Amino acid sequence: MQAVILAGGQGTRLLPLTLHTPKPLLPIAGRPLLSYLLRHLKSQGVDEIFITGGYLGHALEDFVRRDGTSIPVHVVREATVRGTAGAVADLAPRLRSPFLVVSGDAVLAIDVKALAAAHQRAGGPATLGVMAPVEQLRFGIVDVADGRVRRFVEKPRIDELVPGLWVNSGVYLLDREALAGVAAQGPVDFARDVFPGLKAAGHPLGAAAALRFWRDVGTAESFRDAHFEALTGQWPWPAPPPGAPAVTGAQVVIEGPVAFGEDVVVGPGTRITGPAYIGSGVRLGPRTEVTRSVLLAGSRTAGSCSVQDAVVDSGVLVPGGLAVRGAIVGQTREAHGGRQPLGRRARRVPARSAGGALLASLDRVATPAGVG
Repeated sequence: MQAVILAGGQGTRLLPLTLHTPKPLLPIAGRPLLSYLLRHLKSQGVDEIFITGGYLGHALEDFVRRDGTSIPVHVVREATVRGTAGAVADLAPRLRSPFLVVSGDAVLAIDVKALAAAHQRAGGPATLGVMAPVEQLRFGIVDVADGRVRRFVEKPRIDELVPGLWVNSGVYLLDREALAGVAAQGPVDFARDVFPGLKAAGHPLGAAAALRFWRDVGTAESFRDAHFEALTGQWPWPAPPPGAPAVTGAQVVIEGPVAFGEDVVVGPGTRITGPAYIGSGVRLGPRTEVTRSVLLAGSRTAGSCSVQDAVVDSGVLVPGGLAVRGAIVGQTREAHGGRQPLGRRARRVPARSAGGALLASLDRVATPAGVG
């Protein structure tokens, strides 16, 4: 079976982490998300994979060349934005029915055999993988009865939530017939355009609870929490074995599940309270407090600072005396040779923002340590 991984989005909800890294290549527990996904698909019998790439597509191509996956993996660069269905429709001449479509920004475990069986029973051109509605207001909802889709509700209001609704996970098993009406130009979306159109035309659409696990990692909160699930054994993919700090100063306290990459240096008087992930090459200055946070490879903290419920991007310095709560600490685009469009909810750190640091999302609070 073939699979298409959708990886063309810009990841604006994960800024500034995605200024220099496409979402599927963001590391979770030291390994790119895409690396886990490729291996999971292979384990489910997928023998050829296409990755649709637009934003930072060259980084996806470089990764595939280095990754060494033993099945054919092709990165197909989008010349223009085509949306989820448009990007797949452009690949139609290279696809065999049925084929799998998955999002490149999710941790998931698919039972492909169960999805294929549901597809055969439904007898239509498309079958959707659905999940129980945990955070249903954030996602498109599918009304299912007897294994078939009755209607779609895109990010519903509270008063639209009734029994029998499931979350559309973005995992689909499709026949090429499902792509027949997709326009050759412009953006086209599966959930908003293709599936409602097929339903209106009288085609049966299947739905199956064929995912053993699914977590969207398209937001800073979910990206951070995916690390915690990896550390505590809640997610379905094998996480790299945790390391240990190479150098530990005096009066260091490490509590709860904490994993370290290689060559981590922890300064004296530092406290780390898990769940927490400290990536390779991280340097924690003296009297640093880290609580429920993720520090990616090569990041640093100066002395007497606090990082709580946060994500610190690779190579970024958290200035001394700063308390970071519920934020992403990343780099501005100026640090990469361009101007940074901060985007929704992103704000610069006040005067202490040495080194081009940026705080964004996650209801950020940045104050001098010990204040507020």
